[in-house]
Amino acid sequence: MFVLKRISVKSITPSLWNQAKECSRGKDRKSNDLNKFIEEARIKLYNIHADLKQEGLPISATILRDKFFSLEKERRTENTYSYFSGA
Repeated sequence: MFVLKRISVKSITPSLWNQAKECSRGKDRKSNDLNKFIEEARIKLYNIHADLKQEGLPISATILRDKFFSLEKERRTENTYSYFSGA
C-alpha cells in the first residue's frame, strides 16, 4: 500500500536525492531532518492503515489523508454544524 504526498523542499540539492530509497543522501542537518520527517510520516501512515484494517473500516487515500492531517474531526464538526443550522 502506497500513499504518495509530494513535498516540495527547495533547500535540498536535487543531486543529493536518492529516488530509489525516496530520501536524501546528504549528511547535513537539513537532509537528516527531511529523512526523519519522511520516516515518521511513513510510520504514521502505516499505523493509521493498520488501525483501520484491524477495525474493519474502509481504507482509501482520502481517509488516510484525513486521518494523517486530523481533518476528519474538522469535517465531522462542519457536518454537524450544517445539519443543525440547516445550512
